[in-house]
Amino acid sequence: MKSFAILPDAAFEDQIDCLFSNYAERYSLSEMAAPMLNNELFFSLGDQFRIGNQVFNKGQQTSVEFYRNHPFAQPVESKGEHFTFGVIFKPWALTLMERCGTQDLRRVPIPVKINIVKSLFINEFGQEDNQPMPEYLHNIFRFIANKITFRAPGDTIKAILEELEGVRTLGKPINSIIDRAGISHKSVIASFRNHIGVTPLRFVHHHAVLKTLPDLQAGIIPIAQIAVDNGFYDQSHFNRVFKSFMLISPGIYRQSYFEGKFRPIIA
Repeated sequence: MKSFAILPDAAFEDQIDCLFSNYAERYSLSEMAAPMLNNELFFSLGDQFRIGNQVFNKGQQTSVEFYRNHPFAQPVESKGEHFTFGVIFKPWALTLMERCGTQDLRRVPIPVKINIVKSLFINEFGQEDNQPMPEYLHNIFRFIANKITFRAPGDTIKAILEELEGVRTLGKPINSIIDRAGISHKSVIASFRNHIGVTPLRFVHHHAVLKTLPDLQAGIIPIAQIAVDNGFYDQSHFNRVFKSFMLISPGIYRQSYFEGKFRPIIA
């Protein structure tokens, strides 16, 4: 698998996490995609790729999808030639998106924004399949810079995110983090729901669950110890939170790796 990633420059670091591209001549994959709070614009120009119920293949007229996010794990499969690329936006990017091309998006509902941006991207890139991967990403980045404008995140969301940025376990009570940010709990919860679609606690739970995945896949550390190391009260608490994102228990997730169900095979 050949993979490329481009980080945004300073002008877009508040709106974009990265641009990515993956290619393999033959790629057989069965995986559970980790839950994601970010927005993602996703292209597939390979033989067949499936995420959740969405199937992409060369026989389809359109090969692009725009997800607001997928807060729960989704099954992913790829068969044959694998060519995917796209943009991972920050979780609040759609809320802050003000203009796309000539269209004013400030009062446009998010589902309509998604359709507008998706259509513009399809017109620009949807049928191009003969460029080198890095060139795709640079072209997409230039397109975003020239066609899409965002307003800056508000002070409330930036202040609390700065407090939460280094938190990847549940060791620090969420209330004390909010208190240190100097913002009322009501304002923080309202701002989070508006910008990201979840509460601050759900946001921290999400990062804590993602942090446990490598240890579960490795199969060495006992699950009860993984739970404690990542700030969960006990294994039962970890099981409940993990299942609320991954839709299966940590034990079944680990077992699936042992049995080879989630391992990619590259030819």
